[in-house]
Amino acid sequence: MITSSENVRMGRAPRHTTRAVRVRQSRLKSSVGARMDCRGCPFVYTCIARSGLTDTSASPQIDGKHCEYRSGDLVVERGERLLDMLMVRKGSAKSCIGARDGREQVTCFHFAGELIGLDAIYEGSHPGEIVAMEDSEFCRLSFNQLMELAKRTPSIQSQLLRLMSRQLNRASQLTGDLSADERVALFLLDIKARLADTSREGRTIHLVMSRTDMANHLRLAAETISRVLTRFRRHGWINLSGRTLKSMNVEALERLRMGAPAVD
Repeated sequence: MITSSENVRMGRAPRHTTRAVRVRQSRLKSSVGARMDCRGCPFVYTCIARSGLTDTSASPQIDGKHCEYRSGDLVVERGERLLDMLMVRKGSAKSCIGARDGREQVTCFHFAGELIGLDAIYEGSHPGEIVAMEDSEFCRLSFNQLMELAKRTPSIQSQLLRLMSRQLNRASQLTGDLSADERVALFLLDIKARLADTSREGRTIHLVMSRTDMANHLRLAAETISRVLTRFRRHGWINLSGRTLKSMNVEALERLRMGAPAVD
């Protein structure tokens, strides 16, 4: 079976057969598979492929391959062999698994500057699909090269462990018996923390995920999400217009996250 990673290496768009998302050859740019030029990357100093390098013109310690996808494109197929880790250079993606009742479960959102594929290390294959939520750019980093480098470089090994720990911590926060208000407050605070440094308008954050995906991820109904966000707006805890989050009352949301009454 030819996986989507192998398709990308050969310059072909991955096929998607399990859901309605269709990937066409025209959606992948001609730069797929080209070696990544790190000099223009906003994450040049934090990328794990360049760990320990301070000169932006120096070659990275792992060869990255550039790939671009359009919104809705399948980036990784469920069960695909772990050949590469994906560094999100621009845009965003979501990880999805199939629930027992046949529904799709959104397990994680991935944003610019983050590494995708950590959950595939244990079994050596991806447990679910990864789909681009908007036009996005990725840097494919060879998993084998990364592991070899981690053996020789303690700083990269430590960085990998920190990334794994952060992902586990984020996932565990939603496993408790939380109210809808607590779940939404936790989600908004997490998104703010992850996107604050990459938001071009400072405090303004674009929530690229749909209300349905947000609800799915938080294990809530879409109608519940809408009611909670409306209530948050009414109390002045968030300033949300459509998908644009202009500001939020962090102190109030922190109190909600902890299960305490928020103060208007």
